[in-house]
Amino acid sequence: MHSIWMFTKWYPNHEDPQLGIFIRKHAEAISLHNKISVLYIHTSKESLPVDPIQENQTGKLHEVVVYISKHTGLFGIFIQPIRYLSALRMGINRLRKIHPNPTVFHSYILLRTGIIAFVLSRFYRRPYVISEQWSGYATGKFNAFASWRKNIYSFIIRKADALMTVSHFLADQMQKNKLRNKNVFVIGNSIELPSNKIKSKSEKIRVLLVADLVDEIKNISGVIQMIASLDPSILSTFELKIIGAGIDENKLKTQAATTSLLNSVIFFEGLKTNKEVYQYLESSDFLLMNSRFETFSSVCIEALSCGIPVIATDCGGPSEFVTKECGLLIPADNPSELKKAFLYMLEDHNRYAPNVLQDYVKNQFSKEVMGAEFQTLYSAFSDS
Repeated sequence: MHSIWMFTKWYPNHEDPQLGIFIRKHAEAISLHNKISVLYIHTSKESLPVDPIQENQTGKLHEVVVYISKHTGLFGIFIQPIRYLSALRMGINRLRKIHPNPTVFHSYILLRTGIIAFVLSRFYRRPYVISEQWSGYATGKFNAFASWRKNIYSFIIRKADALMTVSHFLADQMQKNKLRNKNVFVIGNSIELPSNKIKSKSEKIRVLLVADLVDEIKNISGVIQMIASLDPSILSTFELKIIGAGIDENKLKTQAATTSLLNSVIFFEGLKTNKEVYQYLESSDFLLMNSRFETFSSVCIEALSCGIPVIATDCGGPSEFVTKECGLLIPADNPSELKKAFLYMLEDHNRYAPNVLQDYVKNQFSKEVMGAEFQTLYSAFSDS
């Protein structure tokens, strides 16, 4: 059993309960066999909580979230790092009280967390691991970084005892960006097994889309445009609910309103907790995911775990697990194929057996399976 300190760039918090929920689920999987403390420092856009340090203990999983305010003044470039370092010191003090003797440091999403793990690994003389899910390695955002910054990424990844990505697609994209490590592991995201509630009956087919409302990546505007092109007789047979928030929310709502679809066919439901997302999934007939890039797409396996099929784009991660037995995989950014798949699923979503879909993802992505895979990862360097 290891005692792990994990430092993460994303994690659920009071402003965004969905941010990094897949990281929490990985931490829960790791805690099946290890003691783990997770530290997340959140720069708050709103007023700070009464207690800026929030702590939670569930079994062998210890979570610490430290909230700091964002300084927007002239000297923010100097003050913000000081606030972050102060929060880091307070957070580490909390970690020491619960798990005082870490044996592995785990960085989740670079770069800052990787530097922390690297420094602590040298101080404690313990190994460190890096996990990545960032789509920027595929979208070109990483390649646009300055050379000095890319060199730091390369150094931190190369020096790590292992690198974990959530898909072979992401591992390949990092390799193309000359980010290499001697021990590369692919471990997908994990799921919770739902309660298998009996689905309530509905006059209309219920379609769900769950995504950050960042259209450059998620291409939700393409979905709205496709629906607007459907015959009015078809529009009366279904409703699309969109869960999420983001920089393009107002633009997308305006697009839906302009096409007379807003609050008649297309409904924006806002941010929801992961528990609430599962409730939506359990009452839906199928999931639609139209992204241009996905390093994995947790919501696809969550949909399958609820026994509903998916339409997903061939955009990276989903290509490795969405098969014809559990849904439709279509080319990204292809309006005609999107429309064809959508019309097919409206007609034939009931042909997918819920128990078959659930067993498929349970055997690949349950926390028990993921927990065992993390043990294999840790054993790659701890037993040598």
